[in-house]
Amino acid sequence: MSRSRRPRAPKQCGGVGGRRPKAVERAVPIALLALAVGLRVALAAGIPPMAPSADERQQLARGEVVYRVGAPPRDGATVPGARGGVAFVRVPTGPEPVWSILIQPRRYPEIFSGLRSVEVLEQSETTWLLKTEGKFGPFDFHYHTRYALQPDRHSMTWRLDPTRNNDVFDDNWGWWQLVPEEGGTLVIYAMGSVPSSWQPLAGYFERRGILQALAALRDAAVRRGG
Repeated sequence: MSRSRRPRAPKQCGGVGGRRPKAVERAVPIALLALAVGLRVALAAGIPPMAPSADERQQLARGEVVYRVGAPPRDGATVPGARGGVAFVRVPTGPEPVWSILIQPRRYPEIFSGLRSVEVLEQSETTWLLKTEGKFGPFDFHYHTRYALQPDRHSMTWRLDPTRNNDVFDDNWGWWQLVPEEGGTLVIYAMGSVPSSWQPLAGYFERRGILQALAALRDAAVRRGG
């Protein structure tokens, strides 16, 4: 009778001892550099102009949140197959009460009902790295995004960090922009994404969450500015 063989230990993913392969380790700094350069270029070039149409202006005057289906451009170019939209809401305060809410990312779950937690992994005056966890409808998700802020312009842009573990997007990008107007502030929220898998009804839950979030942001800013 032959002797029984001892079972082999399963292979570690990502290299010996769970470490990343050297090729991956070399690629990570390159990807981070490309991401940082992309965010700086986007800020330098300016956020693409997104203005409400005449009909949308009437909706805003009635106190409605306006949602326009269609992903915004990424690095100035349209992304085929991307999901997303642009939303507008008018807040009857100056930009500061709104901005003071947007620069507290840990409290985003109070505005975005689909978020469970936002963890700040890195932070400076003009950059963030955030880990976001949440749920839209039946979908649980987590992802990492790098933000670039322009406080003097009351605007911020973000882009998915592809060097970290993200389970819902292959890419995600967008921006917040606050535009002072007579008697108030126009808040513009733009978001585009490339899903990592087929996600039925995700667009519906995404749109509903954004509409609720901008209404909540407006109400919170009014209370803060009141």
